This record gives sequence, C-alpha cells and structure tokens, in this order.
Amino acid sequence: MLTQEARTELEKQQYRVVGDHSAVKVCGWTKNMIKGEGGCYKLKFYGIMSHQCMQMTTSISCANRCTFCWRGYKAPVSKEWKWETDDPEMIHEGALKAHHKLLVGFKGSKTANQNVYEKSKKVKHVALSLTGEPIFYPKMNES
Repeated sequence: MLTQEARTELEKQQYRVVGDHSAVKVCGWTKNMIKGEGGCYKLKFYGIMSHQCMQMTTSISCANRCTFCWRGYKAPVSKEWKWETDDPEMIHEGALKAHHKLLVGFKGSKTANQNVYEKSKKVKHVALSLTGEPIFYPKMNES
C-alpha cells in the first residue's frame, strides 16, 4: 500500500507502520501525562487516563482527499479495499509493540514521572484517530 517514500515520511512524523496498512503514533496528551503536564478532555470528562491510551489506525488508506485535512501525509485514496488484508490480531499485537517502543524514551527520563510511565505499558483505551480512515479496514468488526 505504501511506497518507501511515504513510509519514510510517516516515520519522520513519528508514526510507526504496522503490517501493510495500519499505523501507530503517540498522542501528545499521552506524552504530557507521562511528563506530569495533564491529560486530554477524556480524562476530565470520562476519567480515561491519557497515559494508558494508544492512538492508531487500522487503515492508512482513505476514501477521500479532503482539502481541510490537517494530516501532513495524504493517505492513499481508494473507494474500495484493494490491498492485502492484515489479520486483526497481528495489527493489535503490532500496534501495542510499536506503541511501547515509541514510549521507551521516557524510561529514565528526568522529565517523566516513572510511575506513570510504568502504568503506560498497560493500554486500556484505543483512539482510532490517525491518518487515513480506520473504519475502511474490511475486518473492523471482527474480534
């Protein structure tokens, strides 16, 4: 699905590609929470601990090319799924592994609350809110 150039651009923006069509990126609120700088609105309204939330997408592809899209990378566009389809379990496991690798820089950091960092290793919530359109993934409803 992705050219090497597109993959490199996403990685430069701190995304990690999982399989052929999924990606993970650490939310700024997760980073803030680990540094003791507060969480997102979900913490205030719902009690969701921002440091235990993973931000990802199951599909880098999108069916649109919105002019107002704020993403630095414009996803591959298609109205139909035309790629190989990764297994949901592989995506889940790969996303968690990539998420933890992205957070490892907080281990031993002087700006990080180490107790909060340790708790961040247990992901309790997933936000499907990255580049592309996560519900475009054809196996979205499989458990």
